[in-house]
Amino acid sequence: MTIEQTRTVDIIAVDHKSNDAWLVISDHLGWNIEEHEHLILLQDKVYAYLDFIESGEFIDKYPNAASSKIGINLVSKFPLSRAAETLVDKLIGYVGSRGYQFKVTSPGN
Repeated sequence: MTIEQTRTVDIIAVDHKSNDAWLVISDHLGWNIEEHEHLILLQDKVYAYLDFIESGEFIDKYPNAASSKIGINLVSKFPLSRAAETLVDKLIGYVGSRGYQFKVTSPGN
């Protein structure tokens, strides 16, 4: 799965030290071509992940994560563009306001 499948959770990982559960977005796309479309894919993917969490579907499928802190981790193959950094800053605030973590793993971060 990748960022292009906006209604699919790519990867779910649990950090056994912290017991945090991370829903991972796998982003293999570059930012230099069709940046606007890429930003929309990212935003749609994050909203789909939030729906998956907040609907209860995540805990239904992974009941052992009921006591975990839940977060979304964008794993980008390429460094973020300025526009992507701006969007990510907004997503960090939005996801955080809903009680979840949001982080980015990419070259340069």
